[in-house]
Amino acid sequence: MNKPNRLILIDGSAYIFRAYYALPPMSRKDGTPINAVFGFTNMLVKLIEDYQEDKMIVVFDAARKNFRNSIYPDYKANRGDTPEDLIPQFELIRQCVEAFNIKQLELDGYEADDIIASYTKLARNKKIDSLIVSSDKDLMQLVNKNVSMLDPMKNKSIGINQVIEKFGVEPKKVIFIQALTGDKIDNIPGASGIGPKTALELIKQYGDIDGLLKNAKNIKQEKRRKVILESEKEIRTSLELVKLKDNIDLPINIEEILSYTEIKKQNQKLFDFLNEQGFKSISDRLKNNSYIVKSAIIEKKESNQQNKYLLLNSKKILENVISNILNRGYCAIDTETNSLDIEEAKLVGISLCYDETYSYYIPINHLSKETSKKIEKQLDEDYVLEKLKVICENPSILKIGQNIKYDLRILNKYNISINSVADTMLMSYALDNGIIKHNMDDLAFNHLQHNTIKFKEIVGSGKNEITFDYVELNTAVDYAAEDALITLRLFNLLFPRVKKEKNEFIYREIDLPLIDVLSSMEKNGIKVDKDYLKKLSDEFEKESKSLEKKIYNLSKKEFNIGSPKQLGEILFLDLKILGGKKTKSGTFSTDSSTLNDLASRGYNIASFVLEWRELTKLKSTYTNALQEQVDKNNRVHTSYGLANTLTGRLSSNDPNLQNIPIRTENGKQIRHAFIPEKGYKIVSFDYSQIELRLAAEISKDINFINSFVEGEDIHSSTAKEIFRITDKD
Repeated sequence: MNKPNRLILIDGSAYIFRAYYALPPMSRKDGTPINAVFGFTNMLVKLIEDYQEDKMIVVFDAARKNFRNSIYPDYKANRGDTPEDLIPQFELIRQCVEAFNIKQLELDGYEADDIIASYTKLARNKKIDSLIVSSDKDLMQLVNKNVSMLDPMKNKSIGINQVIEKFGVEPKKVIFIQALTGDKIDNIPGASGIGPKTALELIKQYGDIDGLLKNAKNIKQEKRRKVILESEKEIRTSLELVKLKDNIDLPINIEEILSYTEIKKQNQKLFDFLNEQGFKSISDRLKNNSYIVKSAIIEKKESNQQNKYLLLNSKKILENVISNILNRGYCAIDTETNSLDIEEAKLVGISLCYDETYSYYIPINHLSKETSKKIEKQLDEDYVLEKLKVICENPSILKIGQNIKYDLRILNKYNISINSVADTMLMSYALDNGIIKHNMDDLAFNHLQHNTIKFKEIVGSGKNEITFDYVELNTAVDYAAEDALITLRLFNLLFPRVKKEKNEFIYREIDLPLIDVLSSMEKNGIKVDKDYLKKLSDEFEKESKSLEKKIYNLSKKEFNIGSPKQLGEILFLDLKILGGKKTKSGTFSTDSSTLNDLASRGYNIASFVLEWRELTKLKSTYTNALQEQVDKNNRVHTSYGLANTLTGRLSSNDPNLQNIPIRTENGKQIRHAFIPEKGYKIVSFDYSQIELRLAAEISKDINFINSFVEGEDIHSSTAKEIFRITDKD
């Protein structure tokens, strides 16, 4: 339950950049880039829905230079230029906040963080709690029992415990850690060579910066003692830079900052702004704002009472559900398995949903964590599959899925075919490609304002990760049944748009038919000559070892060639090669362009490192990895993505068969590992300048068309036209 009249402080500048880099490029009809605007607007709407009773203000940075530059002129000096397509979005985002009638503030000479710090202090004096909407580590020093943070992208709360978990110290001591470690991005010097671990040890031992510097001569480790003593000025300067100013004279009083319930909600100015940007889904969402908020509250209660997501382990109820689906003529379906690798995966359970009131999860093969034996209260697998077959193979029943190709392939392993399908992922791809992502979590958030249960939340990660068959039934029900219900809700929302916005042809005639084709291709896989791969891998290993010796001979010592840091030090410090450039992290750049430049200047060590990198990458990524991914028939099975690219082309994953090198001799050798079955051939098909041919057809330009008809090189033909020259010239 939100505390009323809490002060919500939105770190607008930080969120702009996060939204920009998180979302793919987007443009409105006049070509103006709007991906950051879209992300920011969505975030603002979500905050309004969740915190509409609380005071809300958006805070922005002013010009880059501020009072910290007078303390340290090089503060933030190494930050790169703002991306060109982000620059026009800053003003649009300010217009967005204005359209919502929400207060906003920026002050010359100060950063947004300082304004936020000043508001939290003012709010504390007025006995008002504050919530900072940001994940910026610099703001974590402000966290206390009255001030918390919210990462809006992860929907994650950050309190005292989370700050201690990140830094190892309580929030008020965070600045001491930062003063010692510095910050490469903001160009805060810190103490050279002092990392987070060492900084934590020192602050735990000496309490704060003053205590550390007073006792620096007593530090036992000679190197550490020397660094602290020599870096006293830099440490004190860094402390001034990282400490937030909390006594700014604020031009907007807290009393002037209103909650959204006190602001006129649906004004024409707001909808004009949304329509101008093309944010139709956000506009529709706001027009139904009161319904959405009420609906979200009801949904949460129902989920807690487990009367929306239902465990189905009764034959009688399953038969009743199947009967209802047959009467309805459609259902959402989702499978749960013990692996994301379709070739290895076994069915664990199935979710079904045929209206937006209830969703059912049928557990089949859940196991006990203690005994690894099948737990009770589950229906027999054969019985469930027999009942499921009735609806899956009935062409009059529409089966709705989110990336239904996966479910189709899983059920196909159990001799169940699915015909008559719909796919919400592909609907989104046909409608909004380049605007939003098309996975379940993003679609639920963007279209339904619903935060789904995340897969990692229930299976864990790292050494604690379990497979889905070991997830407890109550947890599995909420996760799996939610997927089916959200899928049905998305279908009810997106399919009318598909028909209305004339994208039905792309969806129904191009994307949907590919599901069966790609499923068949994935299932068949492609044959690999495993012995050839083994031989090639051995050759690459031998060649890379030979290159290592050559590199060590030139460097006069052995080092980790795969470490950019160590390689940079060898090239530009030990060998004193001129022209070394440092990255933002402070290490020398050793990327391919740098090494190619050195190689062109006659430095053999750079040429050898480039060859070594190619060989070791080919060996680890292809010759070794492909051997491990072949099945008993010596075939590898990739997964083709239908909705992963902006251009409409397919993608290939696990393994990626699209990026196998072709330009180098070593890369070409790997392609020889793919072989046809006896009596078959492998044939390569590719479009020849398909975009230009389409442009010629659309433009009806005679010279353009004739160039293709005559088989001429289109670039040469164009040059001849522009410069009015002939072949004789």
